[in-house]
Amino acid sequence: MDFLRQEALAVDTVSPDASDIVAFHRAFLGSIERHGRLFELGTVLGYKLRTGHLLQDAALAPSMIRRGKLGALPHRTDRQAAAGIFARVRALKEPGK
Repeated sequence: MDFLRQEALAVDTVSPDASDIVAFHRAFLGSIERHGRLFELGTVLGYKLRTGHLLQDAALAPSMIRRGKLGALPHRTDRQAAAGIFARVRALKEPGK
């Protein structure tokens, strides 16, 4: 599904009704590229800022934090490796490669 979303974005065939889905997709992949793996709180914040739904699910946050679902800091990983993978994928998509 992520591949199909990327392709739809690349050829600009995304439905206007799917703007929240696109916002989540970008927040999700951006989090992985920046942190080397999913940083849940960063993904949620990125999605909320992109969509403007800042307080839509705010009541869920305390219970998610208590259960360890939203850590305050990203996990330690090899961020350079993830960034390298994203760079290689972008290079493959460049014309002439």
